[in-house]
Amino acid sequence: MPAPEQSSIPAPGPVQRSSLFTPENRHVLVALCGGVAVFLGSRMPFIADPSNPFYEVSSGALTVSLLFGLLLAGMAGAMWWQPAAARGYAVALIALGALGAVGYLLFAATGAAGVEEEVGFGATTTITFSPGFGLLVSIAGCVVAVVGAIMALRRR
Repeated sequence: MPAPEQSSIPAPGPVQRSSLFTPENRHVLVALCGGVAVFLGSRMPFIADPSNPFYEVSSGALTVSLLFGLLLAGMAGAMWWQPAAARGYAVALIALGALGAVGYLLFAATGAAGVEEEVGFGATTTITFSPGFGLLVSIAGCVVAVVGAIMALRRR
């Protein structure tokens, strides 16, 4: 009885990943740092020097910002965890990071322009505020996540 032929095709095995902390994965670390920055920025003051001292950002909005930071960081981690789909994650990360940065910038512009609020008996007042450190960190985090995703696309 002849011996069975050996196949030259290797058996499927687990996906081989290099360490996250190598120069070839620098793009993942940059994007991951951007997501973590958005996450941390949501825990810091979003507004500073409001014209009304009782004016603050709702906890629901800050929670959405926290979840957005986790989403960005998760997509950055997914670029490393699933290398075959890294291009798709990078494109989505660019889109979400850019939209997030635009949203945070619009919020800062709204504060600079002022928000009309009724104070009672038909009178209104304009409430203005400056962007707080948390808002600035979140904007920077979105930009850094986009830069990391662009690095990923240029690498492939």
